[in-house]
Amino acid sequence: MTYLALRDHSSSSFLPADMQLLSWLLLLFCICASGVNSLSHVPVLLWSTESSAWSLAPIVNAGHITSGHEFYKLLEEDAPKPKLIVMFLQDTLSIDDFTYYSTVYGNENPLQNVQHILDTSPSSLILPSVDKKTVGNLPNYLKKQDDWNIVDVDHLNVSSLEMNKDKPNLIIIRLQSIPRSNEKSAAKVFGENDKHIGRITRKLKNHGFHFTAIYTGVKPSKVVKSFDMVYKTGRELLATDSTVSYTPLNVTNGSDVSCILIYATQFIITVNKSLELDLTNITFEVPSVDTSSSECSASNTT
Repeated sequence: MTYLALRDHSSSSFLPADMQLLSWLLLLFCICASGVNSLSHVPVLLWSTESSAWSLAPIVNAGHITSGHEFYKLLEEDAPKPKLIVMFLQDTLSIDDFTYYSTVYGNENPLQNVQHILDTSPSSLILPSVDKKTVGNLPNYLKKQDDWNIVDVDHLNVSSLEMNKDKPNLIIIRLQSIPRSNEKSAAKVFGENDKHIGRITRKLKNHGFHFTAIYTGVKPSKVVKSFDMVYKTGRELLATDSTVSYTPLNVTNGSDVSCILIYATQFIITVNKSLELDLTNITFEVPSVDTSSSECSASNTT
């Protein structure tokens, strides 16, 4: 899901015919800024034992979709020799999962190990939106670049994996599938996967391995659990913010799946540099914005 947290004062030379016109202007502005839908994108969390990894990486803004070229380039930057990449792969994962479980479960956050790893690793990076095909194609990409040893195991057989000391290694660890139909069961499995990620990360560090780790999903989860959180990037991914209390404007593109989510703490339009109109209430508290003309695709929103 693409989130946008903003407080904006926009100016316009148009004289409003009615509030519906102003609401349309609001929608047009926010859609242009909010990015594209995330139905084909997954978040990617990275951490490394190398303190210099991604030190020159550009800041990833909300709505930015990391291209395959950008993603692969990040993996090549400051990589240790010999190379070791460990990818924790879950069946479904969305950026909403992190904000939701950290908000609802508080101190019992089932993703506390991941949060701790991001906070304490020499380098860490959050990519909110990466094309799922880019992630899925990583083994093929690496094979084309070098003679990589690809090891693919599930979470039950990690103890039996073998690395090739003479080649760069990509270890794909398939985590337990998340039972999305039951929230408590989903939280429990998230917690088990989180502990598994923590154990393996600590074990690799204790054995002196230099490595880059990836936590991502095969595909995004389709349901947004809760909207009472603010989009975060960097090491504040699992942090919450109480300043935004409005349910976001939700554009579904004619389906049950959210296409665009627009967050704002306040939205004011200034007309002719004198008349100031606060549209926050009619947009978020009593939504009256017409979104019927909005369309979403895998690469654009209008």
